[in-house]
Amino acid sequence: MGDDHTTLQVDGGGRHPVAPRILLRAIAAVDDLVHVVIAIMLLALAVAVIGHTVVELFQSDLPFALAVTYAVNGVLFVIILMEILRTVVAHFTHGTFQLLPFIAIGIISAVRHILTVGSALTIGTTLDEDDFNRLLLELLVNTGVALGLVVALVLLRRTMRAGEDLVDGGTTATAPELVQDRR
Repeated sequence: MGDDHTTLQVDGGGRHPVAPRILLRAIAAVDDLVHVVIAIMLLALAVAVIGHTVVELFQSDLPFALAVTYAVNGVLFVIILMEILRTVVAHFTHGTFQLLPFIAIGIISAVRHILTVGSALTIGTTLDEDDFNRLLLELLVNTGVALGLVVALVLLRRTMRAGEDLVDGGTTATAPELVQDRR
């Protein structure tokens, strides 16, 4: 087949055209454009949330402790937006799906919710028993989610580090053997 088609290898060694390269290039260009638009929107949202958070912190009629809690909530939301932005930007540099930022986003989201629920439980709000039990359950679930994601993060980092250590000059070895060889 010609150079203007991407080919697919099938059983028997024959090649069949899958799609013209120009179509694949157009799809890749649209994909890149969509990622650029998303990145710009995420950056604009982060700036808007920062502005809103600062204004609300200093102009709020809420008790100071509650206003600060909402400000921390806003800052954590900006961090979430920036981690998503980093993942979108990583698409351009690595071209692959990045798992670590999503785990970080999950941890930050769970902690953000824990702080929000914790402030609702401690700062001057009167709750009936059902609301109190619901908030405690939310606190427990989010704590479990945060801890589970931290364990996943640790395991993923160890796996990545071990994978980097296992390849040494084209040979494979266990990570402890490589550490001993480097000493």
